[in-house]
Amino acid sequence: IRAAERDFRDHRWTAAAVLACLLGLGTKEVAATAPLMAVAWVWVLWPQTKLRAALPLIGGLAATWLALVWQIAATPRGGSVGFLVNDWTPWLYLQTQAGVLVHYLRLAFWPHPLVMEYGWRPPASWLQALPAMLAVGLCAVAVIPGVFARRPVALAGLWFFLILAPTSSLLPIATEVAAEHRMYLPIAGVIALVVL
Repeated sequence: IRAAERDFRDHRWTAAAVLACLLGLGTKEVAATAPLMAVAWVWVLWPQTKLRAALPLIGGLAATWLALVWQIAATPRGGSVGFLVNDWTPWLYLQTQAGVLVHYLRLAFWPHPLVMEYGWRPPASWLQALPAMLAVGLCAVAVIPGVFARRPVALAGLWFFLILAPTSSLLPIATEVAAEHRMYLPIAGVIALVVL
């Protein structure tokens, strides 16, 4: 935000943002979504600023992905994360995560019951997962065109989906299918939408 306010000419803010992203990746892999969110933020909220002016910031943030690749390679998690771990296929995990996302949204409005460790089971069939998949799909369909149309309110929805994408999409996390702590950052988007 500070770099954009100065038309991306003050590189100290760019360097600070890249350093913060790098430190974030060292703490939590979900920080990998920061470069994508920065692109969306510049696109939606600073249409008068050309994306070319933001390239040093976006490029620097994206370069932090190299640290993430190194971190993942240095500490493999074969027993808990990966395709076909404990019979979790990407498609089955995606179906399950639709129900988990609906559950997270419900908890954002009515936080009961809160659970320390879920024993979340996959749906028995894709038909059982269909209502949750439709609900999540409709929300995504409402958000994506808003981002392309540069509607600021769409950033709140994108914030929710993008931050949850690493843990709630296709890459199975077999040991933690659902976890309320994943909503710490995404819930800010939900709260912003409610306030607006």
